[in-house]
Amino acid sequence: MRVSRNAFTNLAVSMIGFGVVTGIAFPFAVLVLGVPASSALTFPFFVFTIAAGILVGGVNIMLTRVLVRPRLTLMARRMEEVEEGLKAATYTGDWTKCDPDVCALPVDSDDEFGAAAAAFNRLLLALAESHKVESRLSDFTHAMSAELDVDAICAAAIDSFRRDLGAA
Repeated sequence: MRVSRNAFTNLAVSMIGFGVVTGIAFPFAVLVLGVPASSALTFPFFVFTIAAGILVGGVNIMLTRVLVRPRLTLMARRMEEVEEGLKAATYTGDWTKCDPDVCALPVDSDDEFGAAAAAFNRLLLALAESHKVESRLSDFTHAMSAELDVDAICAAAIDSFRRDLGAA
């Protein structure tokens, strides 16, 4: 059920709604347990159970805001930082703001939050590796175009391959 475009508002409305429905149903449920209808089906008891349902819904909303929202906020902030870093690096050549060690998210749970953080971190590593490959290729093509002598070009190519492959 979507009341708004805000997931937390939708969650709050759903939790409060569920609390109200539970509060309305509870007096009828206690009849099965042997509570006399003269006690369970009274206006004050209905008000009390509905209020209790709303209170439980409110506590769930607070727990969601304390436990879920900060993690989503951190993920969104890190994604924005990487986006800004990419935009800046495109023009400045400074890729330090896109470094996986700087922007990585903590993977501290075995749930969807942990899976999302791990996927984000893998994306950062792939981005960094892609940038390294692009940088190496750019350096290689620059070295190849800077020389006219075949021996110098070959030496530059071998040096580049040694450096990039870590070969002796």
